[in-house]
Amino acid sequence: MKPIDRHYHQLDTILVLTAPDATQEEIIRGIAAVWDMFNAIDVHPFAAAQAAYEQENFAETHGLEEDENNRPLTEEELQWADHWRSAGDVAMKACGRKYNDLAPEENWTVELDWSYRPQFLGHLCGLYDDCGNETLEKQ
Repeated sequence: MKPIDRHYHQLDTILVLTAPDATQEEIIRGIAAVWDMFNAIDVHPFAAAQAAYEQENFAETHGLEEDENNRPLTEEELQWADHWRSAGDVAMKACGRKYNDLAPEENWTVELDWSYRPQFLGHLCGLYDDCGNETLEKQ
């Protein structure tokens, strides 16, 4: 597979923290903690999310078994994917909350967003062309 650029991202990428019962200050502190985690390893969260996506896609198409000749990611990229999956926990810990103390629907999640995300995702699904114009009629 082609290596992932550690600084790859979409313009104006932001982190969105879904945190039931959190205060605005906790949300700000949680997002800052996640950015700090990625800055510490010099990886953009978008690149880490891409690594996690590639790993999950590989597992779905090839099964969970990997061998040295058939690996979807480098060791470093696997670490980025792990960091991405731990982002919600990092945000919770920054605010003194613990994953095990919450019901599943109360756990915090971190997602990426950017201004043209619908067109980006739609392009991946064939709904938009390269200029952001719809290619299929809405049903």
